[in-house]
This record gives sequence, C-alpha cells and structure tokens, in this order.
Amino acid sequence: KEKIITHFISSTEAFEAVPTTTIDMLVYIAGVHGKMWYVVLLQNLKKSQALSSNAKYLLQKLDLAKCISTDKQFYCEFFSRLISLNSPSIEDFKLISKLQYDTVHFNKDLRFPYVFP
Repeated sequence: KEKIITHFISSTEAFEAVPTTTIDMLVYIAGVHGKMWYVVLLQNLKKSQALSSNAKYLLQKLDLAKCISTDKQFYCEFFSRLISLNSPSIEDFKLISKLQYDTVHFNKDLRFPYVFP
C-alpha cells in the first residue's frame, strides 16, 4: 500500500498534480486509517508551509482520530505543523479545529497542545 501511495505522491509537486479521483482511489486501496497518509501530509506541509486543496481534500477523507490514537508524539508533531501554517484561511482554521476536536473526542487522554500558547 505504501509503495502505491508513494508512487503517486512522491513530492509536493506530484501531490498537487494528483486529481481528487486518484486520491479517492488511493484512499480506497490503502484505507482511511493509515498513518502513512499523515506522514505524506506532514512531509508536504514541511515543504510548502500551506494547506493545499489536495491536502484539505485528503484530510476530510481520512480518519485522523483512529490513525494516531496510539502515537501521541506524532499527534503533537502533526498538529504543531498545522497550527504553524503561514497565513491559514478561515476555512483552514475551521478544518484544523474540527480535526483536533474529533481527535480529542475519540481519544479522551489527548489534549490540545499548541493551540493556545
């Protein structure tokens, strides 16, 4: 599964060029709970410092709460990167807030790091 994903999404440019129908196909093949998706998103966020339309689309498809329920360090790193985006839009902020709420609601022992300094 990881090889298929990395074949289509090998770089930030490749990720942005992938049509949403291909993202849907990859999610269908690989599932919605795979941490590999978030590793891909995290790598892209480190390079671009923005939440692209494909990243938003993918984040809405995936089940972040179940994916990172066993890895608190990854949770903190992922949300830290999301919170530190350059000039997030209101829609970006709403999506990030929803992701955090859903994740913490599913995983009661997680907290909201980095949201309020």
